[in-house]
Amino acid sequence: MMPDTIAPHPGGLRCLTTMLWVSDLDRAIQFYEEKLGAGVVRRDHAWNVVALRLPCGADLSIRQDHPGRPVTRAGIAAPYVVFQSDNPERERQAFVAKQIKVTELQQLEGLQLFWFSDPDDNQFCVLQFVYL
Repeated sequence: MMPDTIAPHPGGLRCLTTMLWVSDLDRAIQFYEEKLGAGVVRRDHAWNVVALRLPCGADLSIRQDHPGRPVTRAGIAAPYVVFQSDNPERERQAFVAKQIKVTELQQLEGLQLFWFSDPDDNQFCVLQFVYL
């Protein structure tokens, strides 16, 4: 029998959120609040990202890059899972050792991250929030 909750592995990956690309951020917020009962946890205007918490406790993030047009990866507006790590470089090196396809570690404003993909080229992000 599986336990009701599984504690995160100390120092390991924790599932942070699923990211969805949207074409109209305000319309999407309205939908998730009114139709699904979600609450806005945080809105980051610089990145055009809104973190939502669904009534079931799951987190969902929505992002719009350019007004009226969703951001795409390889021409497809696809959702992806975001993992949080206290040490993305350690996770990245472990993935490389397992021959998982990864990107270089990127330093962005407030974030340190890399991407990896599965054999079907589904995209995953591993990040750490870096506060200066």
